Amino acid sequence: MKSEKMRIIQVIPMFGLAGAESMCENFSIELVNKGYDVRVISLYNYHSAITERLENCKIPVIYLNKKKGLDASIVFKLIHVFAQVKPDVVHTHLYALKYAAFASIVTGVKVRIHTMHNIAEKESSPKDQILNNFFFKHCKVVPVSLSDEIRNTVMKRYGLTEDQTPVIYNGVDLNKCIPKVHSSSKGLHYLHIGRFTKQKNHKMLIEAFNKVHNIDPNTDLTLIGSGELENNIKEQVISLGLESAVHFLGTRNNVYPYLNAADAFVMSSIYEGM
Repeated sequence: MKSEKMRIIQVIPMFGLAGAESMCENFSIELVNKGYDVRVISLYNYHSAITERLENCKIPVIYLNKKKGLDASIVFKLIHVFAQVKPDVVHTHLYALKYAAFASIVTGVKVRIHTMHNIAEKESSPKDQILNNFFFKHCKVVPVSLSDEIRNTVMKRYGLTEDQTPVIYNGVDLNKCIPKVHSSSKGLHYLHIGRFTKQKNHKMLIEAFNKVHNIDPNTDLTLIGSGELENNIKEQVISLGLESAVHFLGTRNNVYPYLNAADAFVMSSIYEGM
């Protein structure tokens, strides 16, 4: 008799076009390709290109209609889903852990995994870190780090050993990457991809590009992403007279063509998980 497929549920706050969400998408699709039964839960009713791609791959996406702020009803909604699906594994991302951990304990899920997408001090709020400490030490939740740097911060913050927080690097499907050919442009074309937040440090990036552009006026910079500081950065670009050299594209469902067209990718973040 053929054994039943292992059932895995991924839980994430919402599927905006960002790193953790893309990782969850890629991982879910690869698990399905390897024969696992995968469901994905989005705490919010937010639809995006990622949820569309997941559903096109026949991966069920369950939306829980979360309210802003702390929403205790999400725990009960997760209990209902877990009781119905009876997953073998619950895998959480970002702050979904504080909701899913309690629900997985109540419903007897044996394997609980949480991916640490960033350094421990920045991954979650101080209050959530207190909960994380309890989950990691007393509820058999395994924090998986995406890099050695993250693991070092997790061990320091939560008093864990290397064995208690394994490292699994964030993979990229190289088949999606378009091979780069020699550029014939006179000046270098730079590319940055990231949310317009303090962490990504666009302000310093524009300051640095301004110095480069003053040396070689043929250079240009493309910015992909959106966020609360986007207008501030646009004002900075205008104040420096860089309107014709800095291009704001907003969010893009597929960044690979832009990576192919660029001569250099730049990252100005104050901190990153990778």
